[in-house]
Amino acid sequence: MTWCASNGLSCNADKTEVIHISSRYSNSEKIDKIRIGDTTIIPTPTVRDLGTTLDSHLDLGKHINNICKSASFAIKNIGRIRRYLSQSDCERIIHAFITSKLDYCNAILYGLPQIQLDKLQRVQNTAARILSKTKKSEPITPILRSLHWLPIQKRIYLQITTHNL
Repeated sequence: MTWCASNGLSCNADKTEVIHISSRYSNSEKIDKIRIGDTTIIPTPTVRDLGTTLDSHLDLGKHINNICKSASFAIKNIGRIRRYLSQSDCERIIHAFITSKLDYCNAILYGLPQIQLDKLQRVQNTAARILSKTKKSEPITPILRSLHWLPIQKRIYLQITTHNL
């Protein structure tokens, strides 16, 4: 609180969240509570900051599930009105409501196990199928190529490399 005040910031202790980040493979002491000013804060298993959900082991499973849940809701709604949309309008809507979710802060997903990234890839595949009006039985790679969409893992690499230039 003193540091915040001396740097011209105000800290709302009632809105402050604390997370104890540790490795799931090592035993570390649990933090029961932290006092900030007159407020006692109990650590939570997940915190949300700038749209990113972080958990205590930084495996980002909760974050990926939140993205998939939100994007799936958008896909369901777009699918309901797809027959009334032109190809270009549908593509704009998909980029606004789905691709933007898949790309936001995706650099933090670098190095995650493929099983986690596959969840996001399924969302992208479904969006591509809705846009191209193709069946689930058709292969997805040619569809992604025709739309000029990179797979999720390559989108993550692109995000990292373009921001390091």
